[in-house]
Amino acid sequence: MMKRNNPSEDLYKTRESLIERIQNTNHTATCWEDFSDSYRRFIYILLRNNGLSHHDCEEVVQRVMIKVWEKISRFKYNPGRGKFRYWLYRVSRNEMIDFCRSRNSYNERNNKAMAEMDESEDGEVRELVDREWRNYIANMALERVRGEFKTHTFECFLLFSKGVSNEDIAKQLSMTINSVYLSKRRVMERLKEEVRRLESDLG
Repeated sequence: MMKRNNPSEDLYKTRESLIERIQNTNHTATCWEDFSDSYRRFIYILLRNNGLSHHDCEEVVQRVMIKVWEKISRFKYNPGRGKFRYWLYRVSRNEMIDFCRSRNSYNERNNKAMAEMDESEDGEVRELVDREWRNYIANMALERVRGEFKTHTFECFLLFSKGVSNEDIAKQLSMTINSVYLSKRRVMERLKEEVRRLESDLG
């Protein structure tokens, strides 16, 4: 019997070469869209956490994407020396600083943010980026696996993640305690798998 391909496995085979594909001068518009979908929100989060308003973040994100487009062909991906997200942060940081300094005036908060960014040690920066990346990947993974489970199964996991007791989950969702345990475990195992895949593909 011929083994059927898992659609999610096909997706990840594509994701594994995402950076390499975008570096290819013959890459398609779809390839760039995939890249943008994977990283645009993360860039926004980094900028927002550094004090930019929503409106300014949207403008700077656009600038960052243009800069990435210009520089990505020269990027040498070497996980042993530094993850892609660190390079992406540096590009975002530089664009944010240029954006703020190019304005006729910018508020005290942006001044403070730039000073902190200039003074931060490399280790501190990586810790910040890693923390935001973990949250970003976890949320992305959660959204990706949601459709793989029945509504009550996924709701069971969400209630558990909010600290609701097994007994209360069972009552709220009209489930047995055993079903609650099984549902939580199924979603948790799948979520961990998805996080590992995303970390490997995009980190």
